[in-house]
Amino acid sequence: MGVIYRCTYNDEATWQHLKQWIVDENRESIATSKAPTLIDNLDIVFFEDRARFDGASRDELRVHFKEWRADQFTRLGPADLEVMRGTRLGELVPRITMVHPELMGSRFQQFIEVDEESLHSMREGFDEPVRPYGTGHVDLVYADWPHDLEDSDEDESQEEYEDYEVFEPIDGCTEENVGWMKVVATGLGPPFFFLSYGIEWWQESYVRPPDVLYI
Repeated sequence: MGVIYRCTYNDEATWQHLKQWIVDENRESIATSKAPTLIDNLDIVFFEDRARFDGASRDELRVHFKEWRADQFTRLGPADLEVMRGTRLGELVPRITMVHPELMGSRFQQFIEVDEESLHSMREGFDEPVRPYGTGHVDLVYADWPHDLEDSDEDESQEEYEDYEVFEPIDGCTEENVGWMKVVATGLGPPFFFLSYGIEWWQESYVRPPDVLYI
């Protein structure tokens, strides 16, 4: 499943509501699916280190996420490699970390950031049982997004570059894709985590903030 960073610590109650809802929603969805035994493999990672993540930038989160991802690949065991048999992934571990992490699914490609704006969007969005609704959203961050124009094609002509549409800057970026997007919180169930991987999905589904992707 996914990796979630807590980047605000001003509202403990709303955070705990959201956290519990995500866990319960995923457990219930798996339990009523055609593969209920997968519930034993449910592993949602919450990073809640206030000293390290309170107000952290997305670039800082990316650095930590990539370190965590690399460590995860060193922990792959025989059972994990067996699952990869026939896909050639077994030959790439642990090099896969630096080559095509998206082949391992959304867990290693992107992560969720819950910042003050995200939590604020849900403060009035809970009923009984706990469930965020309406416009409550979180930030979905693409881990390997090249955020520097120096990463673009060096052979591209100035004329071609000038044809690009320039958007209002977000985190200093005026391109359409700023490497993250807002996703409605009610979409954070197994279908989302299983299907939202690969650069193709990102390109097809991407909506530029402040718009929200409704799943």
